[in-house]
Amino acid sequence: MAGSSRNRNMWMAIRIIAAVVVTLVMFFPVYWLVISAFKTQAEMRMAVPTFWPESFMFDNFVQAFQVIPYARFFSNTLIMAVGTIILQLNVALMAAYAFAKGQFWGRDALFFLVLAALIVPEQVIFVPVYVMMSKLDWLNTFWALIVPHGASAYAIFLLRQAFKSINNDVLEAARVDGAGRFSILYKLLFPMRCQRLLRWAF
Repeated sequence: MAGSSRNRNMWMAIRIIAAVVVTLVMFFPVYWLVISAFKTQAEMRMAVPTFWPESFMFDNFVQAFQVIPYARFFSNTLIMAVGTIILQLNVALMAAYAFAKGQFWGRDALFFLVLAALIVPEQVIFVPVYVMMSKLDWLNTFWALIVPHGASAYAIFLLRQAFKSINNDVLEAARVDGAGRFSILYKLLFPMRCQRLLRWAF
């Protein structure tokens, strides 16, 4: 029993040491990135690297923001990301509602085409999208970054499956109360499945 307990403790110690070593190895690039940001140019070019800055150069950050318009980059990214999510969310909501609860000719065939879009690599449509944006005179605009990504086949599929799990009696009760299609979609289905929507969006 004593030998078994000793072996168990030894293997536990080995696992802990191995985990610490792996953690340090994985964390080292992040550490090196952070301390390098505070070094001078001369210290960065030294043949023998230093693992701690000789003096912390906070002016590096000031100069970086003066030379490179990071604020503009951040605002562009924010506008593109928020605009794309809002557009994709509304398109996916309406399309998924139609595929899940709508009754129209060719519904399943059209949904199959939507699923087929999942297997098309994005690189294949780069040139057609560029030509289309050029003809619309949208080059170098936010429209060219947002509109081509306005429909997500994955989001439509995910929301369709979520909406199909909702009993039709709930929708009928809402219609009896005078709710229209958009009211049912945005005031009933959206709150009921907002958790899955947030999981997809983020």
